Amino acid sequence: MHKIWLVICFFLYAACSQKQSGSLYNDNLKGEIQASFVLEKIKQDHSISLQNKTIKGVLDLTSLAQARKRALINSQLTFKDCVFEDSLVAFRLAKQKATFCLFRGDVTFDNCQFDDGFYAKEAFFDLNVQFSQCFFKKTASFEGATFRGQYLLFRDCHFAAEAQFQRIESWGTTDFLRTQFGGIASFAQAICYGKALFASTKFLRYADFSGFSAQRNIAFNYALFYDQAVFSEGAFLNRAEWIKAVFTKAALFESTHFSGAVQMNEAHFKDSLVLRNTFFGKTKPDVSGCRFDEPNKKNKDGAKTVQSLPFSWED
Repeated sequence: MHKIWLVICFFLYAACSQKQSGSLYNDNLKGEIQASFVLEKIKQDHSISLQNKTIKGVLDLTSLAQARKRALINSQLTFKDCVFEDSLVAFRLAKQKATFCLFRGDVTFDNCQFDDGFYAKEAFFDLNVQFSQCFFKKTASFEGATFRGQYLLFRDCHFAAEAQFQRIESWGTTDFLRTQFGGIASFAQAICYGKALFASTKFLRYADFSGFSAQRNIAFNYALFYDQAVFSEGAFLNRAEWIKAVFTKAALFESTHFSGAVQMNEAHFKDSLVLRNTFFGKTKPDVSGCRFDEPNKKNKDGAKTVQSLPFSWED
């Protein structure tokens, strides 16, 4: 019996040791870490969990790619209160050869600062992606990325430069609550299969949602658009809300298709509202309590309701 317990203890010790060695945590690490060191741990499929660290050097995940032109990131990545002094690269195009990344574990960045670019074009994320209270000083590109997890979260983030989310596919909840876009924000041709939340979000520059597709409810309540906002040729299949949103410049909904209820009540349109050739499949939009600083710039030519009747503000 004594020998049996010795054998059990040995295997338990080995398992614990393997688990500990298979992860990169804060223990015994200085405040500054070279990106090459982190990459080596990811290459070995070690989970990464770092807090209050400065990552120095380019964190080039595409360098882990094999012959199939993609880098498999099996590690769970967690960074909290970290600063990335150089760019994070998860997509590279060189000599007409594209290399992208497939993330198989959860990806979490909490209160992190990116001093250089964040490039994740055409990336695949199998599980949840969370950016909360992060600051992007330069271009953040997720163009064409696919997010298969239960949620894609960019809550309370600040994009100082251009934010590229055009053509993304989000399978779960998409959450950009209270995020600020200081540069151009592009969500053109993006698809959200779950509910999408952009409430209290600030768009300081041009906001491009042209061709945007929302399969579930979407909310821009209390959002602020300081430049032109384009939702033309979009498809909103369930409830779509812009309650108490503020549009400083033109709000364009030209040739947009709404299958569910549309609520714009108490929104403030300081410039034009264009609903030209827009289709409302359930009922006309709720614009009760709206403020129109330029009432002559309301354009509804060709707009129709589900009965194929011309749309009228007075109906």
